[in-house]
Amino acid sequence: ISEDFAREYEKLGGAISLFATCDGRGDTSNIREHLKMLFTVGPPEYASGILCYLVQQAIGIELLPSNGADMSFEQRIKSGFAEAMFQGIDVFGGLPSVLVAVGEQLKSGSGKASIRPLLRHPKALFRVLRAVLRAKLAGRPMIPKDLWSIKGIVCGGVDGGILKDKIKELWGRSPLEVYASTEGGLCGMQVWDYEAMTFVPTLNFFEFIPEKEWFKSQIDHSYKPKTVLMDELKPGEVYEIVFSNLHGGAMVRYRIGDMIRITSLRNEKLNIDIPQMLFERRADDLIDIFGFGHITERLVWQAVENTGIPYVDWTARKETEDDNSTLHIYLELKGNRLINEQALSKAIYDEFQKLDAIHNFNLYKFAYGDAMKQLDFKPVTITLLPEGAFANFISQRRAQGADLGHLKPTHINPTEEVLSLLGAARVKVEAVPTRETEKITAH
Repeated sequence: ISEDFAREYEKLGGAISLFATCDGRGDTSNIREHLKMLFTVGPPEYASGILCYLVQQAIGIELLPSNGADMSFEQRIKSGFAEAMFQGIDVFGGLPSVLVAVGEQLKSGSGKASIRPLLRHPKALFRVLRAVLRAKLAGRPMIPKDLWSIKGIVCGGVDGGILKDKIKELWGRSPLEVYASTEGGLCGMQVWDYEAMTFVPTLNFFEFIPEKEWFKSQIDHSYKPKTVLMDELKPGEVYEIVFSNLHGGAMVRYRIGDMIRITSLRNEKLNIDIPQMLFERRADDLIDIFGFGHITERLVWQAVENTGIPYVDWTARKETEDDNSTLHIYLELKGNRLINEQALSKAIYDEFQKLDAIHNFNLYKFAYGDAMKQLDFKPVTITLLPEGAFANFISQRRAQGADLGHLKPTHINPTEEVLSLLGAARVKVEAVPTRETEKITAH
């Protein structure tokens, strides 16, 4: 990126810090120099790493650990938390699923930790004893907000809106959601109200390909999709984002492959006259169930999350059996739980039906529920993966030399190779019920 682009980007790093730490419009009481920031993002060659360093330059934060750029992601997290026991944490950011996983790891291990190593370190010992007392008074296991008073959290990804309540429950603060990329820098972020994201107008010039135009280009690869400008956007519609860098950036009419949804043309509450958006999906992250509708990563993730079943991770794709198409979800449960697969299938399908009934600009509309009721098909098939499937996958990918951005399997449309690495072939596939079944039972 050019020097001018970086200079403008740094200002936005300061803006993110203000929005992430505020308690309402105009509040700057939580901003000061030398805030401690847990280094939970990628190194500088990744968009998250660049943004982290620009925030550091903008407001003078201190990274934990200070030498984290030279460590692996896992080493950086472990070392950062070790330092945080002495110095505290003020702000941090990362993928929502990682923030939840780290918080739940601490929660599950809180009763097993020994305080003996802390006896020589009074600050850390006091922090832990205070956290234990807070957890006991609340009548629950210790969680991160018992140890630290977090002033700001920043996250990005399709799961931001899905996991924000879990993040607040574990860490004590709602995350500020941002939409950024390596090629375009910061394209959008939430502001004082922490609702839909506002486009950032100073780094890029934006164009938008309507979803119908995008579909046409997928059917006919010689077709050149038409674009619209920001003043032609329509609320509730989905668009592929196209941008040209300002300030001497290299990208011109660049298609990054992201789809965004316009929620409104302005923020009425805050009087911001810029369209409001959310990140919908990757352009190719679609499952088409025999033409009745399209299923996205956001939809599957929300349905799985809404069941309340403790899970590690999932991946899903369309599969065909006896000329009938089905949505096949491969799911790893937490704690080696034994759950009735048919009841779990029905529970997830019921959540799809509930989401299908939401008329929030068709945010969750996938329009195959009625067809499934009329046709005696299997709308959802569940395969429960063996315990440790996703951790083993990451280990195998790391051994193959994959970088940080390609360690985890995709959530949508995994290949046969990915499913093989997850151990899916060793698990029996259960048919999905078409009538009422027993409730989910955990043993």
